[in-house]
Amino acid sequence: MGEFERLRFLLEQKGISLSPDKWARLEAYKSLLLLWGNRFALVSRRDLREGLEKHFADSLLISPYIAGQHVLDLGSGAGFPGIPLAIVLDDKRFTLIESRKKKCAFLREVRRELGLENIEVVNARWEDLEYEADIALARATGGVEKLLDELPHLLKKGGYLLLYSADKRLDLRPERIETIENPYRPAPFYLLFIRRD
Repeated sequence: MGEFERLRFLLEQKGISLSPDKWARLEAYKSLLLLWGNRFALVSRRDLREGLEKHFADSLLISPYIAGQHVLDLGSGAGFPGIPLAIVLDDKRFTLIESRKKKCAFLREVRRELGLENIEVVNARWEDLEYEADIALARATGGVEKLLDELPHLLKKGGYLLLYSADKRLDLRPERIETIENPYRPAPFYLLFIRRD
């Protein structure tokens, strides 16, 4: 069993079952990452060498928690978690925000190659934008406190920031915390739900 087949099996065990078309798109995205990866430093060399499945799992394991119609992926980078989520949640609209032009070129190429009409790629810093989204996702975005200050410019009232964190970060006063077990990682991570009042 290959690693992507193992990923599929593990997700199905967690109740996340995808159609063959969606798996084909995820595999095509992985192929594009491998093709463009070294040229644009999309992910670390270690991840390219050891496998990208942990990033796919990080993304797809949170899919049951995505509510609403408009989702922002802040600092999208290589497209995690936005692109895998846009593939599996194709009834929702995703805005991938990335400040680096080369990475935006890659994201646009993925959008074009995979026919992902529910994705918009924005080459900007999220601090400079205004949206009224339902959900904002942040993985490796620095300056969490600054991000919290910007929520009124990014989310509609009652919207949520879903923040990936290695710690529970009770100091951020999340409304809810979900523990996410990713079998490709040595320890779980936490998904913090921070509501915009």
